Amino acid sequence: MKPDDWMILRDDSYAGGVRKYHHDYELAVGPGGRWVSPVTVFSIGSTLQGAMAAYWSRSGFDSMPTLVDKLDASLFDALSKAVLLKRDFLQGSWTFATFQNFLTNLPPNNLLHLVSFWPNGFDEYYPDYLPPSSTLGTLAELQSLVAYARAMGHLVMPYTNPTWWDDQLPTLAALGTGIAARDPGGSPIYEYYGSHGGYVVSPYDSDVVNRQDQTRDEFTTTVPCDFLFEDQLGARGPMYDEHPDAPDPMHYNQGIINVAARSAMWLPTMTGGGFDRLAWTETGFCNSHTINWHWWPSGTYTTFPMAPLWAHENLYFSVHNLAGTTMTNDLSALTYQVSIGYSLSYDLSSLDPSWLRVIDCFQKHFVSPLFGQAMLSFEELATTGRTSTTFADGTIVRANLTESAMAVGDHVVVPGGFVAENDGDVLAAVVSTLYGETLAGGAAHYLVLHHKDCSVEVHQPLGDDGTIAIPRPASWDESDRIGVFAITSEGQRIAQAVTIQPDSLAINYSSTVNGHTIDYFNISYCVDGDADCDGVVDLSDYSVFAGCMSGPGVSCAPGCEAMDLDEDSDVDLLDFARLEERFTE
Repeated sequence: MKPDDWMILRDDSYAGGVRKYHHDYELAVGPGGRWVSPVTVFSIGSTLQGAMAAYWSRSGFDSMPTLVDKLDASLFDALSKAVLLKRDFLQGSWTFATFQNFLTNLPPNNLLHLVSFWPNGFDEYYPDYLPPSSTLGTLAELQSLVAYARAMGHLVMPYTNPTWWDDQLPTLAALGTGIAARDPGGSPIYEYYGSHGGYVVSPYDSDVVNRQDQTRDEFTTTVPCDFLFEDQLGARGPMYDEHPDAPDPMHYNQGIINVAARSAMWLPTMTGGGFDRLAWTETGFCNSHTINWHWWPSGTYTTFPMAPLWAHENLYFSVHNLAGTTMTNDLSALTYQVSIGYSLSYDLSSLDPSWLRVIDCFQKHFVSPLFGQAMLSFEELATTGRTSTTFADGTIVRANLTESAMAVGDHVVVPGGFVAENDGDVLAAVVSTLYGETLAGGAAHYLVLHHKDCSVEVHQPLGDDGTIAIPRPASWDESDRIGVFAITSEGQRIAQAVTIQPDSLAINYSSTVNGHTIDYFNISYCVDGDADCDGVVDLSDYSVFAGCMSGPGVSCAPGCEAMDLDEDSDVDLLDFARLEERFTE
């Protein structure tokens, strides 16, 4: 089976105007031999979703481990919030030391994908990644960079290639070409990528497995990282391998699956491309199919997110890990990627700090809660270029990849933008009108609204300052308990005015307040137990409660009235029990 073809259904008028789903087999049959095809099921009269569900369950993939199963809770949470930031050390005059110093200019808590840190540059010197290129620094400096990045909250994922190795490097000189996969004539398989030549190595050769283990050890022990990127595992098609250690010449792809499974015993892995059987052990697929990046003429096909619809619970999805042109570089890419359940990515060689701030905000506050959730449906709307995607928690993303504005209820989505809602609440949007109110200025407003029981965080990483109004939650029935704070980038809280109406709450969103850069506005409802009125009952409120604890029958001190949750004029263990019930973080 061609590995990319399970991911996408092609509406290919270029090839006859029919919908096609390719399922190819490679085979090797000797003279007089017979070939028996695997069972192939044709779902006649079924809906696409029904046929997809049948294929997934009949293949046994519905018992595949989820992302929650594959990652511990802290790593799952960190990856869900992380933008993939590619740092290719061939692009620019970087060293390990200068990039380490530069890290303070990047948003924290992202995924650093390190590329071309080994001698001689990209597609050279595999698998001898360490010691790194002396032009970039020493091994100790690479170790310092990675340790410093992880201390800042970043995840680190180095690039490797376990399938194709340079013919001019120490490993090949030591082991010889006997480690290579063999073609039907028994010759080692040699491939070029541009001017770079090397051998396809057999996944069954014991020296290859041992050298792959060395790489796994290097990035768990010598330079401890969080993920390992193994290129080409998900992008190689069926291959004939007559290596003497291979169980069968047609078992090359099973060997690739074995490589991924073995690597996952060391640390979580990602790869470029991907196919269903590889998804059992891989954490992430970085795919190639994106807007206007295909060899077919534009307008002759439409993409369909088959892989995320099958496996959004099981895999991290992103666009190609190396192709900066396909990453989240503009509004249309942002909209397309969130509509198909992808995490966001950025190539640091073309750094625009203000745009990176935008996608960092969307990843952390909108994409993150959808991470590892099932994608239930994807449908094209009546107007070509407009789609609707539904996730398991009820979130609906309506994308507008057209040159005209799109009305969605009381909202107006700008050309190229989207709006995501859940039960009537806007979660994220790029709009000119929100809840029926025209927003300030003529530019699009990039908004993320994080709803909690007693607060709504309003993030606007890009857009003109001005009034933003949201519906007033029905349970916020006491107006004197409603307040607003502007939260600065340093975490300072600055009280702001709020216009309270029976059905709405309005703030004057400003990107700076009193000379401070604003991260977001917090509209909150101050319930008993919420001492700082930030909309959550957390450890900061507990510390206030501890200072107010007076005991049964002892009148609470002035300023501690909010901690008298049972309203009996004291603060005691009965109040603590109620505080525990309201504890949110």
